[in-house]
Amino acid sequence: MPQAQYPNSGALELAEAIQGLMADSVIHLYKAPLSLTPILTLADCEAQEADYDGYAPKTVTAFNTPYLDPAGGATTASGYDQFNYGPAASPPVTNNIYGLFVTTSEGDLLIVFAFDNPAPMAQVGDSVPVNVLLNFGK
Repeated sequence: MPQAQYPNSGALELAEAIQGLMADSVIHLYKAPLSLTPILTLADCEAQEADYDGYAPKTVTAFNTPYLDPAGGATTASGYDQFNYGPAASPPVTNNIYGLFVTTSEGDLLIVFAFDNPAPMAQVGDSVPVNVLLNFGK
């Protein structure tokens, strides 16, 4: 199989194009395992979207300026945000969070991440911190 490599200039160009695409994108959490395959759909993700007390998707106005990543390639990032549990309703609604998915401002599914371990969202103080990193050329 032939080898290919993005030079730094090409990786930055790709990351900058994606940065523009990501304006007003939305980060969602999901509450059950998903099979991460190329045929995964937005409907599949939405069927498992989190619904714990206090949950709401997070809109990212703009991804950060791309940078050359010391691990290789170029990266653009959503910046730090945090999903928090609560306040609790009666009866409380809790979830285990298995990952996140990101949609474009037009509502198209762009990427899905699975966490190594599910994060509990069951009591005030539970949180899922996120910083979506998109790397090109690594």
